[in-house]
Amino acid sequence: LGAAQVSSHNGDQTAQGRVRRLLTQVLEVTTRTIEVLRFLAILQRSGCVRAVLDSHILQEPVTKTAETALSHLLSKPLAELVSSWEGLRPVVQLCAALVAETNAMTSESAGNIGAAVICRELQESSPAIFSRIDLSQCSARRRCPEPVQGLFGQDLLKRYARCSPDGMPEEHSTLLSNGVRAVAAEDALGAAELCAEALLQLPCEEASEDRARGLLGAFLDALGPEPQGRAAEIVEKLLLRTRSWHYLKDFGNGPESFILHVILDHMLSSPRLH
Repeated sequence: LGAAQVSSHNGDQTAQGRVRRLLTQVLEVTTRTIEVLRFLAILQRSGCVRAVLDSHILQEPVTKTAETALSHLLSKPLAELVSSWEGLRPVVQLCAALVAETNAMTSESAGNIGAAVICRELQESSPAIFSRIDLSQCSARRRCPEPVQGLFGQDLLKRYARCSPDGMPEEHSTLLSNGVRAVAAEDALGAAELCAEALLQLPCEEASEDRARGLLGAFLDALGPEPQGRAAEIVEKLLLRTRSWHYLKDFGNGPESFILHVILDHMLSSPRLH
């Protein structure tokens, strides 16, 4: 600090920039450390630590090498794991294993506090870790060849959408689009709510167009079996739910709502909805 005070104006600015970057890095590492400690507390309370550590998800590699997530967790110090989000990938896989195992456990299992409760706690306490898990990775267990029923339930998907990092990366929107289709098979109104939740996480800008169009397309395609009146009611509820997503685009006739334009375009392309 003393050297910075007697340095030139440009040098002083450089020093301030370095200090600012250093403090930012410290805050980022601290944030990741806090999330890891909160996640470990949730894991401890889950009552299925042994099953989670035995999960096939932890036997998958985390890098281009053959080293597994479990071996990383056993060999790397905490400081190295929290140094970056890339370094924290083994913890993210541990989180995915926890979600898969708690969802698969029966409600009679001793100590199981339930997948819904686990997901709520992860969303609230470790959102950045929870939002980075691969839901498709959680769809099956080593001991259960069939997909875990209910894993892609509305509650889990909504919580996943709410804490997606960086305005929802492309892989997250793809998973959520698939989730919208799956939910719509049983509950079209629930699919509309999930679609709206995901759309509201996107920045209101041009870069979000493809992801928004993908989510809306998945939702609208799933409305096919619904009666015309019921489909219109569900679409109206989606529009009401997303009215705060103010992204306007000029399609040739002046600025208009992007969501409304995509919906109307889809309806016009479907003779059944004319």
